[in-house]
Amino acid sequence: MKIRRQKIKERVGSIHWDDLSGYFDDIIKFLSERKAYYEQKFPDAYEIWVDYDIDVCDMDESIKQFDIFIERPENDQEYNARVKKLMKIKNQERSAKEQEEYEEYKTYLRLKKKYSK
Repeated sequence: MKIRRQKIKERVGSIHWDDLSGYFDDIIKFLSERKAYYEQKFPDAYEIWVDYDIDVCDMDESIKQFDIFIERPENDQEYNARVKKLMKIKNQERSAKEQEEYEEYKTYLRLKKKYSK
């Protein structure tokens, strides 16, 4: 069965090590809570995982953002129909929500190409 990847990106302000008591453990706990939230929001997902980006600059280490990915069946017909409709709309005519969904789909295509090699 084919699987499509839908990327949900959530930007977190900045979590500095100085503000955390357990350092990395606190960050992992925070991300685990976000993952649990998305598991409830998308019960049909096959898998949900977290990817985070840590900026290291001298002694100032902080997480700038994290990405949560969900895997769902590629034959999700409602989603596919919406995407086909969005592909036909010119960029300037898309609403902000439609543009976000379009960008999400382009990310999915890029990931699909990257991981199918």
